[in-house]
Amino acid sequence: MKSFEKADVVICGAGSAGVAAAYYLAKRGIRNVLIIDKNPPLSQTSAKSGENYRNWWPNNIMAHFMNRSIDLMQELARSTNNAFNMEQRGYLYVTRKPEHELQSYIDHYSQLDVGDIRVHDGGKNDDTKHYLPPSSRGYEEDLDGADILANRQIIQKTFPHLSANIQTVVHARRAGGISAQQLGIYLLDEARKLGVKLLTGDVTKVDVDNKGVKAVEVIIDGAQHRIQTRSFINAAGPFAPEIASLLGVELPVFSILQQKIAIQDIHGVIPREAPFTIIMDEQYLDWDEQEKADLDSDTELQWLVKKFPGGLHIKPEGGKDSPWIKL
Repeated sequence: MKSFEKADVVICGAGSAGVAAAYYLAKRGIRNVLIIDKNPPLSQTSAKSGENYRNWWPNNIMAHFMNRSIDLMQELARSTNNAFNMEQRGYLYVTRKPEHELQSYIDHYSQLDVGDIRVHDGGKNDDTKHYLPPSSRGYEEDLDGADILANRQIIQKTFPHLSANIQTVVHARRAGGISAQQLGIYLLDEARKLGVKLLTGDVTKVDVDNKGVKAVEVIIDGAQHRIQTRSFINAAGPFAPEIASLLGVELPVFSILQQKIAIQDIHGVIPREAPFTIIMDEQYLDWDEQEKADLDSDTELQWLVKKFPGGLHIKPEGGKDSPWIKL
């Protein structure tokens, strides 16, 4: 077996996580960093992401992780003249339920490090002028936490494209969208300038001793190579459990199928500046009676007349003149 080379750090995976790890390690002076991936960079999960971010997570581990990530992305946006189109219009979680039915949800987030929660219900204790709609300031939005809009007049005034039966909107503020491909390409290009190397290969074995990782074995162009290293990063995305098993580690990570649909909004229903919106409610598709009967009679299509879970996402796709929306 040929000894290929030594590396200070070997990273398995050239997706967003892998190239970001390589970039920041190299920025901090670690030059001998090697990324290995059997697929082209940014071609797997990174090519299929919703290209959104938020600190509004239901646990503090993810909230802290994302707050730090958002800080780093804002620094990059400032230094690159926003080369990856970062925006921070927030997330809208919308529901037909009144605010009091979301109280446990709101109470849970109030205990987390996601920022203040401000309720706007039009009542005596509500100074609605303090609710600030999404701004056009790109990624420099100062607000965090969330604004709870619990008054239909406020909702319709601010987001007139939403259905009039929407009773509550949770506007999570430290959230928005980016161009994941442009960000990833920038990080990879800059990492390469700092000496990071990218190899097309398949990690087949990770050798360990009593001090930890000591070498990684890789197949490159049909030939097997051994790379000596004491630092190994598993950034293999959906393949992370497979790579972890090479270390004798069982990683309880699994993939969930999500489907994305892009359609042209020819009637302009969704404003181009609308925040990324999540419909919290369960729902049925609006078939007419004949369609329902036809679908219900087909065992393979019966699911289309049943209740769909909450969580439908919708966002404008492309620039201000684009007709596309993504579901």
